[in-house]
Amino acid sequence: MTTLEIILAAACGVFLHAMLQLWRFRHAPGAIPALLLIVAIACYAVAMVHRAPPAPLLYLGFVGISVASALLFIAAVDYLDVRLPHWQRLRWLPAAVSLLLAGINVAGHGRSLLEAIAAEPDLAERARLVSRAWHELPVSPAWAGYAFVVLTVAVALWQIQRSGEQRGARLALAGLPLLPLAVNAAHHLYGFTWFGMSPMPVAVVACLLGGIVALYRADTFDLRPAARAELVDNVVDAMLVVDARGRLVDCNRAAERLIGSERRALLGRTTAGVLPREFHAMLQSPVQLRSDLAVRSGDGATAWFEVDVTPLDLRGRFAGHLLVARSIAERRRVQEDLERDRDELRSVNAQLVEQSVTDPLTSLKNRRYLFQRLNEELNRHHRSGNVLGLLLIDIDHFKLVNDTHGHPVGDEALVLVANALASVVRDCDVVSRIGGEEFAVLAVNTDAKGLIALAERIRQTVREIPVARDTHRPMVLTVSIGVAFAGPDTRSAEGLFAEADRHLYLAKHQGRNRVVAAALPPTASRAG
Repeated sequence: MTTLEIILAAACGVFLHAMLQLWRFRHAPGAIPALLLIVAIACYAVAMVHRAPPAPLLYLGFVGISVASALLFIAAVDYLDVRLPHWQRLRWLPAAVSLLLAGINVAGHGRSLLEAIAAEPDLAERARLVSRAWHELPVSPAWAGYAFVVLTVAVALWQIQRSGEQRGARLALAGLPLLPLAVNAAHHLYGFTWFGMSPMPVAVVACLLGGIVALYRADTFDLRPAARAELVDNVVDAMLVVDARGRLVDCNRAAERLIGSERRALLGRTTAGVLPREFHAMLQSPVQLRSDLAVRSGDGATAWFEVDVTPLDLRGRFAGHLLVARSIAERRRVQEDLERDRDELRSVNAQLVEQSVTDPLTSLKNRRYLFQRLNEELNRHHRSGNVLGLLLIDIDHFKLVNDTHGHPVGDEALVLVANALASVVRDCDVVSRIGGEEFAVLAVNTDAKGLIALAERIRQTVREIPVARDTHRPMVLTVSIGVAFAGPDTRSAEGLFAEADRHLYLAKHQGRNRVVAAALPPTASRAG
């Protein structure tokens, strides 16, 4: 086995390992064209060092070296994430052009030249013929190959200037492709050979090995593919990059699922025709935004998203937006459940509060509510000076109703009295049952004469209530009423209540069925 064959065998082992790694991360940017590049260079190297290559192997090697530079350029653009117009649609065009050039040469009179190369046993002479085939055929692939190498170096240098990330891999892409060009120039200009033949195959293999080593050292096969595949394509949030003209230039798989279309059909389209209008509206702002948006589909269903829109700055120039949308359907469901539970709790609390201040028999307010309002109205009275009056009402001889007709009739009588009170007072007044057969009316924004008149109307209205009329012992109800007015010295609800209670006691003591008011002559009106 010759030295060249030993070197090639070792190189092929490295190539195979690199190809397996690339296949493992085949979804990473640049992985597939890099894998094809290794295959192309391996075919070229095997064809060139074989002592008696058959014509098909030589054709394959010629095609491999013809397309290698194009594949290098494609891998560099994909890996470095260079944004070229319509790249996703046209990315394989450079390789197709190179294949076309190689095919034209093989199909034309270059076939005889390649057959002559295959028949030449001397490696040095074969290398000279290969160089002639590479440069002198009618449609030469050489200049296209040189152009793609130069473009690759330019792209790598541009990315190094833009950012310091992945510097090792970018330096390899910028520097290593220059090695075969330098060796080829030395061979043609100065007759440089290696082992009596053109050093080009060895330079190409060495360049590829150096690139693989650089990629290994930069953890490119592990970190870069994982960064793209795991951190971008496999995240649950939809991520979209939109340029300054509103065109979609990149998106991940979650965005494809959200929009309902594949990436290659989306790139280059304007967001107005792709995204929901709620998302598109957020892209009109030059500042960072975050909002919860409801998106209604064609079938009427509503989907909720939390959307972040971040302006992208490229060296001080607005370059577009990054839009990240995450589904918050579960969060909204929990929020709605919490809100519903909160509303139900408020309703229950309101019912409990209402029950706590309501008399269950008559549905009037109870003693607790009366004193709450008394305190509120007293504070307002001291600020405004409006007359504030309190009526305490007690049904005369109510025990006799219960003893004569039973408690059900007594309860009915209490309800009738409550309804009568409610029908007489104003909407702004407060009627309450404060216990047993006692009631109270808190009258606001009235005067002394109006309050006395209200007490008399109550007394007359209650007197007309029929109780047990259909029995052999019908009864007529009467009430005694004590009236008190809040004055400058009235500082508490208890004080006003005690004043009204004293006058209610006077009304009872003076014979019942009457109204007794504070600071006013007693007014008695008996049943006629």
